[in-house]
Amino acid sequence: MTLVVRHAREQDLAVFRRSEFERDPKSWKIDDLVASAASGGDGAILNAQARARADHLVRTRQRIHAGRMLTDFPAGPPDLRPEEARDAKATADLVVRAVLEWLHNFPTKATSAP
Repeated sequence: MTLVVRHAREQDLAVFRRSEFERDPKSWKIDDLVASAASGGDGAILNAQARARADHLVRTRQRIHAGRMLTDFPAGPPDLRPEEARDAKATADLVVRAVLEWLHNFPTKATSAP
């Protein structure tokens, strides 16, 4: 999704209009990217179901983040849940397909010749 923020903003589309995306991309948060990708009505990249899956993936990612893992589970990690990795891959595939379809539906506006 980070790769289409500029495109959406340059095309003046309703997604990624939040002020966070005016700042350096290094400061962007995945939660904001997902929320913004699901905004914009007919121009949204993610539908409600895809957003729910992406939100779940973000929560799972936060749970397994190394620093967070040490804070939340100082005695060692609980069950690693390999099914979450399979679901994460399927969700990533779903999001990538949604982004590609969105790019197809909202191509770069051609500049008119003088």
